[in-house]
Amino acid sequence: MKKYSFIFLIILSTLLSSCSAINEFLAESEERDAKKMSYYAPVVYQRPYEETGNTALVQTFENGKQNGPFEVHYLDGKLQIKGNYKDDKKDGVWEYYREDGTLEGKVTYKNDEANGKYEAYFKNGKTLYSDGTYVNGKKNGIEKEYYMSGKLQSATTYKNDTPEETIMYYPS
Repeated sequence: MKKYSFIFLIILSTLLSSCSAINEFLAESEERDAKKMSYYAPVVYQRPYEETGNTALVQTFENGKQNGPFEVHYLDGKLQIKGNYKDDKKDGVWEYYREDGTLEGKVTYKNDEANGKYEAYFKNGKTLYSDGTYVNGKKNGIEKEYYMSGKLQSATTYKNDTPEETIMYYPS
C-alpha cells in the first residue's frame, strides 16, 4: 500500500508541475494568435495572472507587430510599466512605477532606444530626484540631482554615458 501511495504522489507531482508549462505554452500561443489576427484589424491582447485574475500584461498588435499601448502590471493589479510601441519598438515616453504605485521614473524612447529626456523620482513619486538627456541610448549633456526639498544638489556633465565632471554641489 505504501508503494502505491508513493507512486501516486510521484505521478501527482509530475502532473502538477507540467500544468504551469502548459499554461505558459497556452499564453505564448494566445499571443502568437493575437499577432496573426492583427493582420486583419488592430488587436489588444490582455493576459491575466492565474493567481489573482488581475491583468498582467496588455499589448496592442497591428499588422503583426506591437503597435500602440503597452502595460505591465504587478500581481496586485497596480501598474508597473506603461509605454507605447511603434513597429515593434519602444516609442515615446515610458513610465515606470514602484510596487506601492508611486512613479519611479520616465524615459523617452525612439526606435527602441532611450532618446530624449529622462526623470527619476524620490519614493514619494512626486519629487524629482534627477533628470537629464539620453542620445542614442547614452547619457549626454547635464544630469541634475536634487534634494528632497527640490533644491539642486549637483550637476554632472555626461558625454557618451561617461561623466566628464560634476560641476556644482549645493548644500541642502
